Amino acid sequence: MSSIGLKIAAPEVLDIPIVESGEKLVDMRQNPFILTDNRYHVACLNTYSEEHGYVRETVAKMLEAAQLKMPNGWQLKLIEGFRSSRLQSLLFDTVFKYQAESQPELTEDQIFDRCLEMVSPIINADGSNNVPPHCTGAAVDIKVFDKNGIEVNLGQFPEEDLSLPPESFRTYSKTVPEEQQFNRALLCELMESVGFVNYPYEWWHFSYGDRYWAYSKQIPKALYSAQHERNEG
Repeated sequence: MSSIGLKIAAPEVLDIPIVESGEKLVDMRQNPFILTDNRYHVACLNTYSEEHGYVRETVAKMLEAAQLKMPNGWQLKLIEGFRSSRLQSLLFDTVFKYQAESQPELTEDQIFDRCLEMVSPIINADGSNNVPPHCTGAAVDIKVFDKNGIEVNLGQFPEEDLSLPPESFRTYSKTVPEEQQFNRALLCELMESVGFVNYPYEWWHFSYGDRYWAYSKQIPKALYSAQHERNEG
């Protein structure tokens, strides 16, 4: 295991069973406390998602609780919650292709492992099916804005610039400016204080109820399975 922590598709994570709770997805675009756009532009795919605002009910309540703890007029913005399996697969394939072309010296297994730092696969390296956290409504990608509407300096997402090294996306990376290091640590502390877990390879990614959360919290089962259609009722 890396000193940073297990990756999203590590065997220890995949071994955790999922027992679907039946909790519905809710649309955060209707929530007055959390910022979100009407649709999300996935820059590296040049496509839009209109399902990004959906999360599980408990996740929505936890976002509200986290917002109440934000300092200095900080405002949470949900960039992406639910992600369809089609979009998830397309995103992983795009990141994989970029990494393969930019680092031809790496083996296919090395490229796959590197991609796990930025996006979860639909199909694992051994050919088995995976359940990415975003496809369950358990995960949220977050940015933060200050009281003047200016984005707090935390860094970028890989979807915004695939040329950035994966090391720069890690929550506690020492390769980024000190301001980003401080802001990331503070955001992580606040989000974890309400029950989220952070994926340490992605400063923006927090989850509750998925297998990575269950592993991190030493809980024997995950709560949310993949949602192939939004359950709005």
